[in-house]
Amino acid sequence: MGVSGIRRRTPYPAGTRIDFTIEGMPVAFKRNGMTGRAILKVGDGTAVLASPWNPMTHVGLSTTTRWVAQLAGREFTVVKERARFFGGTRNCQVVILADGVEVASAVGY
Repeated sequence: MGVSGIRRRTPYPAGTRIDFTIEGMPVAFKRNGMTGRAILKVGDGTAVLASPWNPMTHVGLSTTTRWVAQLAGREFTVVKERARFFGGTRNCQVVILADGVEVASAVGY
């Protein structure tokens, strides 16, 4: 599996954005830290991983959140780890795996 061209791994003011390509296919992960909305776009497919309208998006005792999506014939897993204390006010680590192999990571809100 060829991973190339990680163009941008920068947190933007309200959340985290990770853009990269996997075997020539553009992949984008976006998470809005204010609303909790998380989306993963792979090629032409889009998966909403967390919706701001779901109350469980905003409530949770676990410090690790794991989302799984099947897109473009691959299984993508996005793992978000937050700090234990005052987690909503501190950065979180986001790791993206494609078919069990880490392909990108970033720190953001």
